[in-house]
Amino acid sequence: MLEGQNYVLYQPEQGKFVRRGNDKYQLEYVKEATNGFKEYVEKSRLTLENTPTGQASVAGRTCDIYSISIKFANFEQRYQYAVDQETFACLEVKSEESISGFEKSGSGSFTCIRFDIDQIDLQKELLDNKSL
Repeated sequence: MLEGQNYVLYQPEQGKFVRRGNDKYQLEYVKEATNGFKEYVEKSRLTLENTPTGQASVAGRTCDIYSISIKFANFEQRYQYAVDQETFACLEVKSEESISGFEKSGSGSFTCIRFDIDQIDLQKELLDNKSL
């Protein structure tokens, strides 16, 4: 939220927005952070123009599943991405590796456990807002 000439962080808590910390952010920082997220969303959308391999629910959101496999000699790296259908944000990554056919735990996996957009019009704020 804008307070004076700077922005401050408010987060939802039990149905109300509560101020978090005393940090103040200038408009340029907010624009830069918003552009960074907007670019990520656009890259996700362009990168994942392949046909989804399935659907899943992650953090209560409907996601398309995309799978990528990279092979080199006796090594294979497999990734599975769960991408939110509405925002194109990646909410889960699963990584698996195998060497000479022996499975190994992948690194870099994560799962989003909460993704709140109830009070945000993403189409307006992130995808169509050319001024940020």
